[in-house]
Amino acid sequence: MTTQPSKWLTAVALAACLLQTQAATSVVVQDSYVGETDGFAGVRVLRQGDPNPAFTVSYVTTINGTAAPGVNFVPQSGALNFAAGEREKQMRIAILNDGVVNFGPSSFSIELKDVTAGVQIEPGDGHASVQIRDSQYRMPFDSRFVSDIRSAVAAQRADGQLLIATADQFGV
Repeated sequence: MTTQPSKWLTAVALAACLLQTQAATSVVVQDSYVGETDGFAGVRVLRQGDPNPAFTVSYVTTINGTAAPGVNFVPQSGALNFAAGEREKQMRIAILNDGVVNFGPSSFSIELKDVTAGVQIEPGDGHASVQIRDSQYRMPFDSRFVSDIRSAVAAQRADGQLLIATADQFGV
């Protein structure tokens, strides 16, 4: 006599297979690009894998770049609470306009840490960079005085004041 597996046993085996193939839950933070006069940087934190567990992840701004806390951004730390099924959260980090000419963007980092409910921080994606574009760096050019400038040099003093720009080739 041939025995056939019961419907209950088949359902249990199917559930076990589904549990084994269900991806674990992880969390990542994405880089952000913002203008100095935008007021804040929106930084996205994303859930990957299993959408079911509710969890909390902590974050902190870190000084890994050229932006100065309290001058270019407001340092902060906090926690984001993900409900079951929630895929994305956004942090708002205050950006300050320092009024100083910076030749190129300044930056700081955000670090994810202390995740609950067995959720993991995706390796390599637990840090994000926030790049702040400077709003003062504009070199006005008045063609009434110089009709063609082939190269120019400008520098910034330690106190942030722009020094005289000099040119080495002129066309008339």
